Amino acid sequence: FSGEILVVTNEPCFQGFFPKLNSRGGNPFFVLPSQGGVAIYDVTNPLKPRTLKKNFLNFPVHNTFIYQQDDNAYMLAVDDVNARDVHIVDITKPWSPREIAVTGAPDWPGTIDNIGVGEVFLHDVWVESYPSDNPVAAYADKTIAYLSYWDAGLVLLDITDPTAPVFLGDSDYLDPDPLSDQPPE
Repeated sequence: FSGEILVVTNEPCFQGFFPKLNSRGGNPFFVLPSQGGVAIYDVTNPLKPRTLKKNFLNFPVHNTFIYQQDDNAYMLAVDDVNARDVHIVDITKPWSPREIAVTGAPDWPGTIDNIGVGEVFLHDVWVESYPSDNPVAAYADKTIAYLSYWDAGLVLLDITDPTAPVFLGDSDYLDPDPLSDQPPE
């Protein structure tokens, strides 16, 4: 594929989250119909977008991040419902995406265990590829995924081989928090 693509998440609006937009009465909440997953469009000509793939992935997706590594293109997708909430998809052929890896907290022994309260779910992702002359030698020639979990903090994965993500570490919080003298959240 050569051109520009757009990935749209199909995160449904769950009943009770948003007030009804019209005044017909009845249930004061609505649910937007959705198939979940993502849709991929060719927007090389933004005035004439073309659908490449609809309803790919069978779960609600909150956030994605697209990145290129060598001649391949990949997408990280945030799964809204499963504990293994990091999905890596090869989108080199965007009309035929392939999920190549799934991982999450159950695969990372000892992670996200320094939290007694709060929400432990993935919200946003970012990917950074580092050059061979990177000043931090451990990151030279690596592709690192930064995963922002709500109250559980930051998790880093080495996704240089996108088919085999490697847990690098997670944030740690003092208990009690030195500023509030409360448990970490």
